[in-house]
Amino acid sequence: MHYRLRLITACAFLALVPQFASAQKEALATPLSLQDCIDFAMHNADTIKNARLAIRKQNEENNQIKAGALPRINGKGEFDDFVNPQQSLLPLGFIDGKPEDLNKFTPVQFSPKYTANTSLTGNQALFDGTLLVALKARKTVMEVATQAAKLTEENVKYSIQKAYFAVIVGIQQQKTLAISLATAREMMHDVDALYKAGFEEKIAVERTQVQLTNLETDSLRTASLLETGKQALKYTIGMDINQPVELTDTSITDNVNTAIVLVTEELDYAKRTEYQLSLGTIKLLDYNLKRYQLAAYPTLNAFGNMGYNYGSNTFSDLTKFNGTYLFSSLVGLQLNVPIFNGFLRRSQVNEAKIDLELAKNRLHLLKQSLDFQTAQAQTTLKNALLAVNKQKLNLELSNSVLDLSRKKAKAGVGSNLEVNQAQTDLLLSQNNYYTALLDVINAQADVQKALGMFAQ
Repeated sequence: MHYRLRLITACAFLALVPQFASAQKEALATPLSLQDCIDFAMHNADTIKNARLAIRKQNEENNQIKAGALPRINGKGEFDDFVNPQQSLLPLGFIDGKPEDLNKFTPVQFSPKYTANTSLTGNQALFDGTLLVALKARKTVMEVATQAAKLTEENVKYSIQKAYFAVIVGIQQQKTLAISLATAREMMHDVDALYKAGFEEKIAVERTQVQLTNLETDSLRTASLLETGKQALKYTIGMDINQPVELTDTSITDNVNTAIVLVTEELDYAKRTEYQLSLGTIKLLDYNLKRYQLAAYPTLNAFGNMGYNYGSNTFSDLTKFNGTYLFSSLVGLQLNVPIFNGFLRRSQVNEAKIDLELAKNRLHLLKQSLDFQTAQAQTTLKNALLAVNKQKLNLELSNSVLDLSRKKAKAGVGSNLEVNQAQTDLLLSQNNYYTALLDVINAQADVQKALGMFAQ
């Protein structure tokens, strides 16, 4: 008796363990609204981090351009020990004063054994057309880098919104399937009882079992897709995919109402980051053209040099400042005039003009593409809204037909076959409705992207 009591207690405990673990897992789930996901991604998604690092990198490259306009100063120090100093041959008569020795030569060392020098040199660009253009282009370069990072952020927001509401739709579909599954199990119980009592045929039980199995299969498939959708969302925002989450923006009605307004919204090119990027690219290519054009102008640089030189055959004189160190200095200007470079600059100018013209053509093509993208997205959204409304009415009608069929079957004026057919129609209507709802969500995100709303 005591053994059976302990066994029952242990079984009850083991049955409660999964429920306790599930409740604990839900308690640790992180609540996430759509805005929470976006905020999290802005700080944790690697694509966003890399985009912002690209801005910082471009800023450092601009600093390198700025460095070209600032003075450059270098210091130099050198010590030489001539182990075998170089000698020159001189006529011996120059040394001893004897004419007869003029045809005789003797080696003479002109350089000291030890030499040292230290110097400070400076260079400053006074006029360089290409450098001036590069300095002016720095602001535009930073704007282009910022716009590129902004475009990355927009794409991430777009992906987050689609992934987020795909999960929300999956959750609602799972809840609906759970209700249908409970109803199907209840119906299975009733049909089985009638069969055992002799009021139903075996085929009725088998049809009902088929319906129940289909619902169970759909429920498992939806649960799997739902879990995959959550993992995709967490991956997009840069969150650990094993972290449990609970999505809080569960209302789809607000999105449908917002989507209706978007159907008639007009496109403003200035709100599209791609358009701003193209404008920035054109400005940069114009600067590039000016850079090659100004390369034909002379460049002017100022330079200066100052330093000390030392020379002695005695190493200890290196530490003595008794005249062995000689000071020298100079300043000057250097003018470089390009005369002929084999028509290289002319070809570079022509190429830059072609690049600029191509960029302008691409901008015109982009405007056409944006118009087409917006019109296509709005048409798709309009059709998706019409479809979801029809599917919603169809779903309500299917629920009504199933309810009526069950009531007739219980009253004995309807057949179980009608109930099974109504259940099949309801399952199809549910799938169609949630597919249409997901189409609305995706089409809404496409229109928002086309209108540049993710840039706000």
